[in-house]
Amino acid sequence: NSDGFNILCYTFNVTQDTTNDKYVFRYDHQLVKDTSLGSHKLEFVFSKVKTRTFPDVTTNGIDAPFPGGVHGFQASSRNLITPALVSTFGSNVTNTVRYGRQWAPVDFNRDSMPTAPFFGLSGVLTNYDNTFMPQPRNTTVNQITDNLSWVKGNHLWKFGADWQRMESVNHFRFPGDKVFYVFDFNPSSRTYQPFVYEQYDDAPSTSKGDQLAVYARDRFQLGARVSVEAGVRLEHQTGTSDIGAGTVDAWVFAPRVSGSVSLTSDSKTILVGSFGRFHDSILQGFSDAFASVPQQTNYNSYEWDGSQYVFSYRNEQGGNTFMPNLAVTPRYMDEMTGGFERQVNNSLGFGVRVISRTWKNFIDDVRSFEPDGTITRVVQNIADGSRTYRGLELSFDKRFSNNWSLSGSYTYSKTRGNHFGDDFTALDDFVDATCQQSVDPGLGDAEGKFPCASIQSRLSGTPAYDRPHLAKFAGAYRHPIGRVDLTA
Repeated sequence: NSDGFNILCYTFNVTQDTTNDKYVFRYDHQLVKDTSLGSHKLEFVFSKVKTRTFPDVTTNGIDAPFPGGVHGFQASSRNLITPALVSTFGSNVTNTVRYGRQWAPVDFNRDSMPTAPFFGLSGVLTNYDNTFMPQPRNTTVNQITDNLSWVKGNHLWKFGADWQRMESVNHFRFPGDKVFYVFDFNPSSRTYQPFVYEQYDDAPSTSKGDQLAVYARDRFQLGARVSVEAGVRLEHQTGTSDIGAGTVDAWVFAPRVSGSVSLTSDSKTILVGSFGRFHDSILQGFSDAFASVPQQTNYNSYEWDGSQYVFSYRNEQGGNTFMPNLAVTPRYMDEMTGGFERQVNNSLGFGVRVISRTWKNFIDDVRSFEPDGTITRVVQNIADGSRTYRGLELSFDKRFSNNWSLSGSYTYSKTRGNHFGDDFTALDDFVDATCQQSVDPGLGDAEGKFPCASIQSRLSGTPAYDRPHLAKFAGAYRHPIGRVDLTA
């Protein structure tokens, strides 16, 4: 049975095959050690993850093979290169500077591609083998981070900076950038009577974004039983659309503090707590929503004159009328935790923790009617968007001893709210308008009319990803055989 959304319960006439291959290469080299200028080590990591789903049945519902059908598939290759320089200066200062470059091309495609899409005009308009056209995408991220640790007396200071530049490329096109409208098309022999073809502009859409964050924090002791860590984080994010227009320009400030109090002199029983504000980065897809480079849109039309195709007219559409709002700021989450930890012996301990998370400042598009009946769409931070998470976590940890270790946790939680999307939802849409329906006689007046705003309360509930019960376990076992150690 289907729930209307999940197609995983269906039986398809073709087996889906997914492959996932991962390759990792690492090289470490000690450049210098214990010199007057410190010790310096070079680290280099390259990783590659190749994923391919063929045919892509559950995601895109491709029911091939049928006579003349195709296999739709998706494939991706995630690549990461990250060199780093790790430096120590005496026993008090450590610095790590790291560069990373990640690119992840994704291809939604098919195993056989027509030379060009054909539409048959004989009788009923027929779309011949033109589904699941190529949709290549690629996101490239360049990142530089620097983290400095400094031990000074009773304090452990940490300072850092993180810079990222992102580029998102979407390239939707027809094979050969052409579409043919013909008569008497034969799918087997590919013969037809020519009529009209459209030559489309080949125009990839590229958006860009930059993020810069700096932070500082300090961990210190207040007496023998109290430990405190406090810090702040400042972030700036900008973004541009595919025509270079600004889409994001936001500054955010995030304080964070945590601490623990030992209830016993042996520090085996402690109370822990924390508060932090965490801002979600505005995804690059947000800037993509304001794309103004038309894809599969602008074209020259050519008409068959009996012996050849001749130019007929030019179809050109304007840019996107959906405008960004540079005043929006990222969504944030306030997290508070409190708990109790107890060390039973040198290798075993357990804990109880309460977790409260509240999300605010959601970015959404608000739609409304103008007096002339047209629809306006405005991007803004909405005040009535809400999402909460409340959880109780029980955990234990058996540290590695006697050749084995084991840790685990159980969490009971609830997630509630009315906004579970990354950006645009139906929240606050058409709240000043009047809706009308003819299905439910108990809803609205005699004509079925009711305020659209009354629908908003029905948007609250539980998201599909809510998991009230979550158990996690991890362990390791070591078995030495001569000079060889077997670990599982």
